[in-house]
Amino acid sequence: MAFNGFLYGGNVWILHLWGTESQPFIQAFHFAFGCGALIGPLIAEPFLLEIKDNQHSLLNSTTVRPKAQLRVQYPFLIMASFSLIVVIIFGIVYFIRRSNEPHPTRKKVVEENEKSSVTFLMHCVIVFLGCSFLFFYFGLEFSFGTMLTTYVVNSDLKLDKSTASYMTSNLMRSLEREFIIPYAIGNNVDKHPKIFLYISFFCGLMACLLFVILALIRKYYINRKAEKESTKL
Repeated sequence: MAFNGFLYGGNVWILHLWGTESQPFIQAFHFAFGCGALIGPLIAEPFLLEIKDNQHSLLNSTTVRPKAQLRVQYPFLIMASFSLIVVIIFGIVYFIRRSNEPHPTRKKVVEENEKSSVTFLMHCVIVFLGCSFLFFYFGLEFSFGTMLTTYVVNSDLKLDKSTASYMTSNLMRSLEREFIIPYAIGNNVDKHPKIFLYISFFCGLMACLLFVILALIRKYYINRKAEKESTKL
């Protein structure tokens, strides 16, 4: 909850402070998030040890290690230290400069919204739909990213935890698109926001369909494998 509050609150705060000039700051904000998601698995990788029984497959062989050798608490301590540094920096900024005056363009937007004919009910509907979209979007994004390591280790792939960490890091590296893509398309987002919104929804839909197809294919091959094993018996 604290993380999401900082993430969404940071976006709103940047918009409040910079108004229509906030694009590069929001991009840098999300780029920093992508960098953290990229570095996090790499920090954890040296501290991951196998504790399961020996498992051999074409892709991997694991080594038995006693639980006493587990050092997974150290990456948590390292990441907590980074978070503490951010908290200290924000505290210093708060005590040095407490001004929270909105950007002039933001004041103009607020005045225009006050004159808007949009009803209170419509505002509630828009907020509800936006929250629902973010709930499912970030839920899928984070759940897939956090479950990838467990999946590739415990599934038929039987990859080791080190390889799984590198795979998760590469997955999270794609989050840096939030910084690169806006610069690649320039100011066209401001000129044609609906077009890019439709493109974003279309890409998300295609990604979901791809995952559904892959899941169905995997289920088909699992059933075929089970049938072959049953016929052998």
